[in-house]
Amino acid sequence: MNPVIACVSLAALAILVSLPVTAHEGATGIVKQRMNQMSKMETSLKKIAGIIRSGENYDRKEIIILARSIAKHSGENMTRLFPESSKTMRSEAEAIIWEEWDIFQSEASGLLRKAETLTKLASAQAEQAEMMTAIRQLAASCTSCHRQFRRPK
Repeated sequence: MNPVIACVSLAALAILVSLPVTAHEGATGIVKQRMNQMSKMETSLKKIAGIIRSGENYDRKEIIILARSIAKHSGENMTRLFPESSKTMRSEAEAIIWEEWDIFQSEASGLLRKAETLTKLASAQAEQAEMMTAIRQLAASCTSCHRQFRRPK
């Protein structure tokens, strides 16, 4: 292969690979807040799934705490971190969020309801299978919103 073409190809690849990282690089203000909030929810969801997979004698109190944390960051607490003024800021948020605000609000409210459902199931000593279904639904809520409103990674 021609060395110039190889060099240009590698440079282009390096730029493409770094795009998701640069979307958050140097983020401040409301964008940084929502990044942190999303990261907290992701961490909580992963911890919940790990706890459930650990076996029958899992720590329901910890699941309740983690599910409440997701609920706390959902619904209006999520949508308030997407003011229209942040639409032009560098982030992974797609502009369609503000064009389809009602759908975005509905997704955020759905996440809240699913987190509350998981909290209730854990409090009621639900079976492991029922808990896993609730966790999958919670994760599906995240995926649905990200497919519609987040730039691809």
